[in-house]
Amino acid sequence: MAKDSAINLLAIDDDPACLNLIQEAVGQEHLEVIATTNPHTGLEMVRRRHPQIVLLDLRMPEMDGLELLQRIVDADPDVWKQIFDVNFFGAMHLIRAAAPVMADGSSIVLVNSGAALRNPPTMGAYAASKAALASLVRTAALELAPKIRVNGVFLGPVTGESLEAGAAATAEGQGVTVEEFFRQRAEELPIRHIPTPEECAGSVLFFASELAAPVTGQHLSVNGGQWVT
Repeated sequence: MAKDSAINLLAIDDDPACLNLIQEAVGQEHLEVIATTNPHTGLEMVRRRHPQIVLLDLRMPEMDGLELLQRIVDADPDVWKQIFDVNFFGAMHLIRAAAPVMADGSSIVLVNSGAALRNPPTMGAYAASKAALASLVRTAALELAPKIRVNGVFLGPVTGESLEAGAAATAEGQGVTVEEFFRQRAEELPIRHIPTPEECAGSVLFFASELAAPVTGQHLSVNGGQWVT
């Protein structure tokens, strides 16, 4: 059987109330989140879904957090490299391949995460890889000028597969319905709704268009007001 699609954050805690607090604290980032109260289920999710971040409770009745952590570390010692391979080196290799054949006046727009700015606790590898991606935008903008403009967008929560993948399990861990989970997420944003992919694409189209002709090496936060700069 094929492995499930990758997730970004896995929370394991036998207390549903703690899972709810975790969701409120880190769910504001542009992340897939899944939660479970069962450490054995959590360990299986680590093996099948390869999360980039794992949050653990130390005291759980079936398996304590230290034992679970040791099993996770033994299973995935190269997690930082794996995250950088996807989040940073993938983009770098794409730019290296595309830039030589791009026409004068072309534009590159790299889609990033607000974690590059906010540095969430316990999410060092993910945040560091996203900060490196932001630095790549600035460096490429200088090195590829004047032929190519390079900009980026920092996304907050966005509707679609990324948010929906872990919604059911997280909602169950919080003791709420999936509909209530999404309503709570929307209420956390000043615009009172979770941005759609179509809405976020508008900012990418702006950077790619002639309207942004004098703009390079910059980032735009597309986040529904989740954070302000």
